[in-house]
Amino acid sequence: MQQTQITRRLWLKKTTIQLIYFMKPLQNNKVLKSSLVDTVVMVVLMLPLFIAAYWTFAHYDNDTHQVAVFISANVDLILVRLIFGYLVLIMSWLVLKDCLKMSPGKRLFKVKVVDKRTRKEARCVMKMGRNIFLLLFFPVEVVLKISTPKSRLGDMLANTVLESD
Repeated sequence: MQQTQITRRLWLKKTTIQLIYFMKPLQNNKVLKSSLVDTVVMVVLMLPLFIAAYWTFAHYDNDTHQVAVFISANVDLILVRLIFGYLVLIMSWLVLKDCLKMSPGKRLFKVKVVDKRTRKEARCVMKMGRNIFLLLFFPVEVVLKISTPKSRLGDMLANTVLESD
């Protein structure tokens, strides 16, 4: 009994140390914190789409090649249009959020997108370019963001960098 408690305490201490080591880069890094907030917001906004996709595929009937829970043709068409409209709205916001200064993480931590050469605020086209790569190559962007917090693939290709005020 005593040995089990000691083992649990050692495991808890080791896990806590690993968590603190993992969180250490976040302490003074506003750029990484803002990216983390933006990623969480993006995932939360995309959740209804994932739920709708899961619901559709969970009720798909392989024999008839239709969604098994069929309400009516008009209602299903309206739902498809609503889901598609929501998808277009979210994708548009993700591409334009930096141009419209609506990025929650950047506003919260006072981070801005600047041109790498001039160190002045980047043009809207550059900001849109960096965000398009986020949509197209999200997994690659996440890995690059963790390894090099100040730049992503989109930043490299759009020639931009994030700076805190």
